[in-house]
Amino acid sequence: IIIIAAIFQIADGVQVVAAGALRGMGETRISAMANLIGHWFIGLPLAIYFCFYRNMGLAGLWIGLSTGLFTVATALFVVWRRKDKLLFSRPLI
Repeated sequence: IIIIAAIFQIADGVQVVAAGALRGMGETRISAMANLIGHWFIGLPLAIYFCFYRNMGLAGLWIGLSTGLFTVATALFVVWRRKDKLLFSRPLI
């Protein structure tokens, strides 16, 4: 479980920083939608599947939730990078 929790913490760190950066840019809806889709429609169903249907127990629960969080972190990071490029590609004057 410790290794899965460590991966969870890395994904959580990326997600928090990317969400904060997008919030600073005024983009809060993208973060909310990514969290809704990633946690409720990807992470929770995978956690239930791994935990109960694959009989993986607690490890399956953490794997499913970590997958959802990793999905959210990746999506928010990609959106932030795209917004960042658009923001800083314009001339300052």
